[in-house]
Amino acid sequence: MAQSAFAFKCINTYVIFALMLGATSLCSCKATPIANAYNIQPAQDNDQEDITWAKYMFNHMESRMPNGGVFNNDKEVAQTGSALPVIVDLDPSSKDDYSLKINKSFLSLKAKDSKTLMWLIYQTIEMLSQSNTDINSEDLPPSRFPAQESAEGNMAFEYRAIYSPMGINPDLTGPLGLDNINTDWAVWGHNFKTMVSHKKDEHIYALVNGKRDAEQFCFGSNTTFNTVSQWIQDNYGHELKQDAMVRFCIMPNDNDIVCQCPECRSLGNTEKNASPAVCSLVNKLCKRFPNFQFFTSHYRTTDYPTDIKLPGNSGIILSAIDFPLFPKPEGKRQTEEFISKIRESQNITPRIYVWDYMCNFDNYMLPFPVVSVMQNRIQLYASQGVKGIILNGSGETHTLLDDIQTSTLATLLYDPSIDERTELLKIKEDYYRKFYPKTAHILLPWTISVETLVMSQNTPLEIYGGIDNMSLVGLDVKELHSTFKELERANKETEGEERKRVNRILVALSFTQLELERSGKMKLDPEERHQMLLNLSEGAEIPGMEAYNEVGDKVRDYANYLKNNSLVADEEPTNLLINKNLTSNAIPQEFWPRLTDGRYGLPMDWHEAWAITNEPKMIIQLPATNHVGGKLLISFLNKSKWRLGLPDSIELWQDGRLINETYENISPSGSERTIFQMNTSKLRPDLPTQLRITGENKKAIDEIEWRIAE
Repeated sequence: MAQSAFAFKCINTYVIFALMLGATSLCSCKATPIANAYNIQPAQDNDQEDITWAKYMFNHMESRMPNGGVFNNDKEVAQTGSALPVIVDLDPSSKDDYSLKINKSFLSLKAKDSKTLMWLIYQTIEMLSQSNTDINSEDLPPSRFPAQESAEGNMAFEYRAIYSPMGINPDLTGPLGLDNINTDWAVWGHNFKTMVSHKKDEHIYALVNGKRDAEQFCFGSNTTFNTVSQWIQDNYGHELKQDAMVRFCIMPNDNDIVCQCPECRSLGNTEKNASPAVCSLVNKLCKRFPNFQFFTSHYRTTDYPTDIKLPGNSGIILSAIDFPLFPKPEGKRQTEEFISKIRESQNITPRIYVWDYMCNFDNYMLPFPVVSVMQNRIQLYASQGVKGIILNGSGETHTLLDDIQTSTLATLLYDPSIDERTELLKIKEDYYRKFYPKTAHILLPWTISVETLVMSQNTPLEIYGGIDNMSLVGLDVKELHSTFKELERANKETEGEERKRVNRILVALSFTQLELERSGKMKLDPEERHQMLLNLSEGAEIPGMEAYNEVGDKVRDYANYLKNNSLVADEEPTNLLINKNLTSNAIPQEFWPRLTDGRYGLPMDWHEAWAITNEPKMIIQLPATNHVGGKLLISFLNKSKWRLGLPDSIELWQDGRLINETYENISPSGSERTIFQMNTSKLRPDLPTQLRITGENKKAIDEIEWRIAE
């Protein structure tokens, strides 16, 4: 009770503050403009970089000011003083990464590098537009800088990327101050094959048990080094193009195969550890191409320390896959383990990038309030000297509230020290005010509420989770439903881009509520359920919302399945096992009720209703039914992309004797939810029954029914 009371108090504090903030800032009032006209000038007339960036700012402001009022280093305007001088300066020797100075006589922008200067230009344009309605900035995220106030500072990380629809949009990465993994890397991720697959030589492939295996590469051979070097030379030469860094990922394929050839073994490879050979190749490539950067990973077969010291143009990408998304990571064993990995990697090279995870890859539609959780992690990474962060999201596929989350997280990536209760809240409020003007008063309090509930729990967010996980971290079902209904009503007043954004939210919340109903945590009336299914069918046509998870399951297929299939099993008297207590040696006890709870699992979701086991020999104890005859039905999920398969055998035993080992598949052709039926006529009604299931593959088992005629 104490924790719930604390959480409630925190939520009320946040909501009251948000409403006060909204009451004062959701109005259309604008401050007095700094100026109505601007003369964009390079800091040095003989500096080509300054000239280029001043022209860049002029071009963008000119396109945003159709009524005029912006000039390109106009000497006559400068003499008359009829426009505010805006001075643009790219200065690699600057003590700060960025500096914005504002006074009555001029405005100056200074940055150390091109990426930061581009971000500063957009920040300034949006800031100026807040008081000058002649500047069109409707597409730009709200500026971090208060109007008419100077600012300076340093970026927390040299590399900042978010793999989400907004985070990889080339029109928005500059304004958000983000890098883009789709364009920044010559070779990204597990794509080493790009550089070598054209070579028809078996020595580029791993040698395992005396045979070459094309599923993995040999990183220790001269053939591989020469092939990669030639590919880089042919495609990128030696020199940088302007100041754009060329980066390469040198990573093994995502499997457990490790090359055991004499060269790799001599470098230190073991049957599980490929780090010695991979780091050796990175070392040679760094020296061969000193103007480029080469990264390897701390993951899977390279998740081991090595004694090799890599050059300054090297890096390691450290996966946080085993570091749970705790609301408060302090004092957790996994936190200390991850810090140890960072330090191990820093012994090899100082350039460590963390690859972290910011969404639920099994269900993009469910709420995933990750911003506050991620802020704690970003602060941790900064304190440990991490140089870059890549937040892995849903790529081009939309998730619930991905725009506000990406915009907020982008700010945290350059300044994670932002105060959560004041400035971070203001950043969220500014975003909603600008892009959700008719619905901000609904979305802001709800966003704050779900974030606060998560932070009041001690349960980590699951990056591969179902609706049950959301219940564990405090999803308030009644609040969600009332927010949805209020948003539906308010959406009738929206228009343009806000209508599109709210429609996406309504689709995701419809999906969430249908999942809540399917899990028994919510009851929808038939009209509500019909409308939510209609929302999904229409949402499936929205670009970027066709799929709802990492493996590409379709929203339309989900909606159609719910429309056309029963989700509940027969009850008594026709199903003798409904809600009966079954036990098993192979299934965790908390999942035993799933076997007879009357809820069918969906073929597109292994989280809800299914019980998962890796045991090759499974025994399930069934109680005596006191009934002669009937059919026993057992459901399995047969889905190869989740590595879930069917059993090799199913047997019925009683009193130590095999009674029946014959079963038939009665599921529709092509169905991934496979139903096997067994005859029970030879079973004694007064004895319990053992269901014995064998098979080496991983299995998902659902409803077990003992059906009889009425």
